[in-house]
Amino acid sequence: AKGFRTVYDFINHAEQYRKMFHEEQKNTAPDNGVCDEMGKGIYIMTYHASKGLEFRCVYLPMLNHGMVPHGHMLTTEQMEEERRMFYVAMTRAKKELYLSWHGKETDASIFLKELTDDKIGT
Repeated sequence: AKGFRTVYDFINHAEQYRKMFHEEQKNTAPDNGVCDEMGKGIYIMTYHASKGLEFRCVYLPMLNHGMVPHGHMLTTEQMEEERRMFYVAMTRAKKELYLSWHGKETDASIFLKELTDDKIGT
């Protein structure tokens, strides 16, 4: 910003750059119907921020007890909200969904255990 005479000159430059960047993104974004505004790349975001978006491939790492759901001693309502947001994150995947945790099977999130009656990890 030091290179500009006034704050208005800087804001005008930033706005022109934003428009140029947006046009460039539109021209290089894949035409696959998957979140065309996002373009190519890897996006790291919260479950909540992913609402309304879709991606070909979604990775949900660190699905360990104490991480998902976060915290301890959650009320029933808080637990249901955590579960709902977990499902929101999972349903962002159009083709591939990868769920992972570290440690033993018993370290996995209770939400993972609820997904299947089968043994996790098989």
